[in-house]
Amino acid sequence: MSTIRFLAPVLRRRLSTACASLLDPVPWTQAPVSRVSPAAESLFHVSVDVSHAPRLASSHTRAGQYLQLRTPGAVWPTFLAIASPPARAAAEGVFEFLVASVPGSTAERLCRLKRGDLVELSAVMGEGFDIDQIEPPEDYPTVLMFATGSGISPIRSLVESRFDAARRSDVRLYYGAMNFRRMAYQV
Repeated sequence: MSTIRFLAPVLRRRLSTACASLLDPVPWTQAPVSRVSPAAESLFHVSVDVSHAPRLASSHTRAGQYLQLRTPGAVWPTFLAIASPPARAAAEGVFEFLVASVPGSTAERLCRLKRGDLVELSAVMGEGFDIDQIEPPEDYPTVLMFATGSGISPIRSLVESRFDAARRSDVRLYYGAMNFRRMAYQV
């Protein structure tokens, strides 16, 4: 019974990824990995050079957007939130990701890559965070942000996008992790 409980979420995740990729053919852009380094226990900071694909780089316009990424030859992509702010992609031609290494997954293969290895990226997806809904800062002085594990990625993008946090009286981040060793982006 415990094996069935464990397999159910894994199968659901793989089936949803498979169905998403079958419904609409995805155009893929190849790009080289520029960095893979540990960010925390079982979390890796992965940077991909998209300078040769300016349309892809400039399509990242808001914190909170994501894309599909796969290693060449992989059947299943992984969906990853872009951890870098949109301005960095436009200025430096780099997408950054925080990737949880899950055994047997595309994410695990991604975490094992080296500088120069090629990956494939889909178009940037999602609307991202609509910051206009909490503007002006004087009318919305309190902002609460919640994240766990690698879910801190879009929050990092938001914070580094300078969403006027300094002009708000109460900005809080609640970040959950099993322990400090599993907490990314510690200063």
